Amino acid sequence: MKQSGAYLLKAIVRGALIVVPVYLAILLLLKAAKSVIGIVHPIAKLLPPWFPAADVLSILLVLIVCFLIGALVHTAIGRADREVGAGTHSRLRIAPNPRAEGYWPERNQRLATGTG
Repeated sequence: MKQSGAYLLKAIVRGALIVVPVYLAILLLLKAAKSVIGIVHPIAKLLPPWFPAADVLSILLVLIVCFLIGALVHTAIGRADREVGAGTHSRLRIAPNPRAEGYWPERNQRLATGTG
C-alpha cells in the first residue's frame, strides 16, 4: 500500500510539472495578447465584423515577437552568448566584479611580489 501511495504521489507531481508550466505559458500568452489588442484594433476594424480579428491579430503579433526572439537566439550573436564560458562576461550577462581576484592581473601580480 505504501508503494502504491508513493507511486501515485510521484505520478501526480510529474503530471503537475508538465501541466502547470504549459498552463502558465498559455495564461501569459493570453495576457500579452490582451495587452496588444489596442495596437491591432485599428487593423481589426478593416476586417469583417463576424471575424474575431482583434483577438486573432493580437495573438499573432505576440507569436511573431516570440518567433523573432527565438530567431535572434539562433543567430551568431545568440550562439556566441551561449558558448561563452563560465567566469567571462558578454553582452547578455552581468559584468564581472572588478574587485574580484584575477580581474586586474597586473595589479594582483604587483601585490603578490610586494612591488605595488
